[in-house]
Amino acid sequence: MDVTESSNLTLTCKAIGVPTPVITWKHGGFHIIETDRMNYSSSDGYGTLTITNVQESDNGRWSCLATNHVDSKLSPSDALIRVTRK
Repeated sequence: MDVTESSNLTLTCKAIGVPTPVITWKHGGFHIIETDRMNYSSSDGYGTLTITNVQESDNGRWSCLATNHVDSKLSPSDALIRVTRK
């Protein structure tokens, strides 16, 4: 997915499980933490990651991780982000 530098990006993910899993996000295999530019939410098995002011450092593979007290599963497909200059 091509994204223009300085634009905003929203990724979504859905997971089904009992109990309902919580969705978190990974970039390049590493858990992300929320910042002024990156915010995520998880509700009823739906996860949303919003990146504002996309930067070159946001290039790469993004994936969601669904976790409950029974198990955790990484999304079977990643979003591959390529940031292009304005």
